[in-house]
Amino acid sequence: MQASILVSRIMPAIKKTISLKEVFCPDTAVAETYFDEIFKFAGVPPRTSYNSTETMSCSIPSIQYPLSSILDWRRGIFEFIPVKKDIPDETKIIGIDEVEVGKVYEIVYTGLENDLIRYRTHNAFKCIAKSDGILNTDHPVFNFI
Repeated sequence: MQASILVSRIMPAIKKTISLKEVFCPDTAVAETYFDEIFKFAGVPPRTSYNSTETMSCSIPSIQYPLSSILDWRRGIFEFIPVKKDIPDETKIIGIDEVEVGKVYEIVYTGLENDLIRYRTHNAFKCIAKSDGILNTDHPVFNFI
């Protein structure tokens, strides 16, 4: 559900806490702003994943890091353009094993379920961890910026 709808319409109408198993909020910026309120209301932290028209559903929500996601290697090939001071370094493209925690990247995506078209997404992602210990995966965890 959109975090904006949850915060503006549902939470005020219910006016009490509820107990959910999960809350998926694709509008990450709003969910991040109201993270504590959503967590208190639902009893669980909001989660999200990255999706787009070009990439389709190419990530899974991180469990250890709410509002972060892990790019799903089964869906496509991911390459990364380092971004420094909001400017992508188009001369350098690195692999997923070369990303560094704390750095920002644009994703270049080649889907395995379409025409093998390589998309430069122009979306920025910050690597926040090298793994998700709860999911027991050593794939990098990203926040959409």
